Amino acid sequence: MPDKSRHLSEQQLKAIDLILAGYTDKQVAEQVGVTRQTVNEWKNKNPYFMAELNSRRKAIRDAAFDKLLNLSYKAIDVIEKEIESGNWKLAMEIIKIVGLNSITIGEVDPEAIENDMKLKELFKVGA
Repeated sequence: MPDKSRHLSEQQLKAIDLILAGYTDKQVAEQVGVTRQTVNEWKNKNPYFMAELNSRRKAIRDAAFDKLLNLSYKAIDVIEKEIESGNWKLAMEIIKIVGLNSITIGEVDPEAIENDMKLKELFKVGA
């Protein structure tokens, strides 16, 4: 996959960092020395900026999901202790709150994954 960030200026890369840190468009503009409208145009009309921002957001989301998934092991240990102590009501409430019955993991068949990758590449979906 080509490096989308090479089409971006240092200002734009810094702007992406600031957006991901939670700064407003006005604050980003002040930090990088452009107008708020410029930041807004980058976010809504510059495909390279949009792609890089989306790519980094996806990486952050994926890392957060992995961390939460890892923490769920600790939560499951707590649930197990509660169940072993006879606290079924609390254990069931925790399961409902966490939504363990609704977590989607993804495809487990390598051939299906490979076919999906080929289709995405063919149609440039999600790029």
